[in-house]
Amino acid sequence: MITIGIHFGHDSSLAIIENGEIVLSVEEERFTRVKTYRGFPYGALEYAKNSFNIELKHADLIVISGTDILDELSLDSIKERFENLNYKKKFFKIKNKLIKIDTSLKVKEEYFYEKMAELGVDKKKIVFKNHHLLHASSAYFQSPFEDCLIVTSDGKGDDISSAIYTFENNEFKLHSSIGALSSIGQLYSAVTMYLGFKPNRHEGKITGLAAYGKSNKLSSKLLELFEFDNVKGVYVSKFENEVKIKSLNDIFKDFNHDIIKYENIKNIKYEIGRQYETIFALYLQYFDDIFSNETKEDIAAAVQFTLEKIVVQYITYWSKKLDKKYICMAGGVFANVKLNQRVLAIDGVENIFVQPAMGDSGLSIGGALLAESEILKKNTRKTIDTVYKGPEFSNSEIALKLEQANLKFQEFDSEKDQAKEIAQLLVNNNLIGLFNGRMEYGPRALGTRTVMMSPSDKSINDTANKRFNRTEFMPFAPVIIDKYAKDYFIGYKEDHIAAEFMTVTYDVFPEKVNEIEAVVHVDNTARPQVIKRDKNPLYYSILEEFYKISGIPVTVNTSFNAHEEPILHNIDNAINALNNNIIDYLSIGNFLVKSKIAVYE
Repeated sequence: MITIGIHFGHDSSLAIIENGEIVLSVEEERFTRVKTYRGFPYGALEYAKNSFNIELKHADLIVISGTDILDELSLDSIKERFENLNYKKKFFKIKNKLIKIDTSLKVKEEYFYEKMAELGVDKKKIVFKNHHLLHASSAYFQSPFEDCLIVTSDGKGDDISSAIYTFENNEFKLHSSIGALSSIGQLYSAVTMYLGFKPNRHEGKITGLAAYGKSNKLSSKLLELFEFDNVKGVYVSKFENEVKIKSLNDIFKDFNHDIIKYENIKNIKYEIGRQYETIFALYLQYFDDIFSNETKEDIAAAVQFTLEKIVVQYITYWSKKLDKKYICMAGGVFANVKLNQRVLAIDGVENIFVQPAMGDSGLSIGGALLAESEILKKNTRKTIDTVYKGPEFSNSEIALKLEQANLKFQEFDSEKDQAKEIAQLLVNNNLIGLFNGRMEYGPRALGTRTVMMSPSDKSINDTANKRFNRTEFMPFAPVIIDKYAKDYFIGYKEDHIAAEFMTVTYDVFPEKVNEIEAVVHVDNTARPQVIKRDKNPLYYSILEEFYKISGIPVTVNTSFNAHEEPILHNIDNAINALNNNIIDYLSIGNFLVKSKIAVYE
């Protein structure tokens, strides 16, 4: 049996399950090299065909994320997302000549099914599933908890921004949902926008910036925007009512932010979509009033505090009401690792699981998992073993590429010898790009497309940030040998699965801060990846060898990519990073390659 999940909104992705095993889970941006790519996952499909001999036509069931996606998008938008990259420029020329198009839902559906038929797919094998249901599915079916509270939260999806589910009698039960127009995720994105960053991309920078500010000055003004209903267990935004009663003309009468255009919003046909985008304008106007002459740091701290306060209140209410001690979470809001730390600390909560691809790229794996469960009519939950489900390359392919690039390399017959060499280079403050095995899915690099550095000297952060062209206030994260994690991170326990995937922060023991200062943020927290030997043997061995030399079971782990680029996908990407001086050495497969301009030995 083969089930396939497809997401072709922002952060588009593909997931394939065959006979109970995840064969492939990958973001399309890794192939296109366009961050947060929106479009049909042709690159992933081509890889699936070439590597696993699986095509869409082989699926027993294909789940498309979003019941309203065809209704929300214009016909032109749907066509853009289905256009193969090779023909995209040609399409845009044609698009500009389209004068009159019937944009009824029927016409859009006809186009969609025509494109799927071209890929050999029978219409009867395609189903559209609710956005938040797929977030819930992606979290629950990969979690270690059979009986748990399932929480989803993001900007919006299918007119919902947050929801509460449980899994009972082999199906998901929806207990609560919050509409798109009361989205706490939108508040965070609006602040991201207001501070000059890109919404839906740079929210993590606000989380990092918040540690430098004080929340008490401004958070009360943001909390005034939301009211929690203690009877229904939901929060409601004051802007939800305001956007429904005010006209667009009234809202934009004195609006002076170029980032949002009245004409663009006016032309949105889908009502909830139009109202949702209008709320961004209401937020920006409100921020002009309350944030005048305030620092970016204090603004970031205020929105972080507000997010934590509201989401923790929401989860606390439902965990107590439904008597659940274990929490599963998915949706872009839970990319916020500081929030996840607060959820873990809720009184009565025993443990949490955050779906590693918590954002919209995780919708495809949610779809494939849900399809499998529905076909078999049973609970197919299986604790996640690994996120290494993307493309990989053989040593023979790697050697050929290195030779073609005229690069000299050292080949290792022994994994231990390779680990020893890399560990010594790390001790000497080199930046090592680790390109090893199948690529991770999700936003975090977790040891197969990772850059490793020594954690002892905080100045390496400045060096690395300049080479990656990254923002200086963003903290680097540690990877640590599993058996030592409890010695460094306050409250860490061996069953904290969220820490395996770098989805939660911990306070660092004060006596350990100076030892690993490069991975400790200004608020004395860190976002660790706790690695076990069987998950990634080479990665683990490098840490072991580094520990033998330095006495520290920790290194820096940051994603292998330059700023604003997707995580590296293929051998050529890795060679380019080496040649562009992002790293000093490249460990790729069984080989170690030195940059031509590396300074350290």
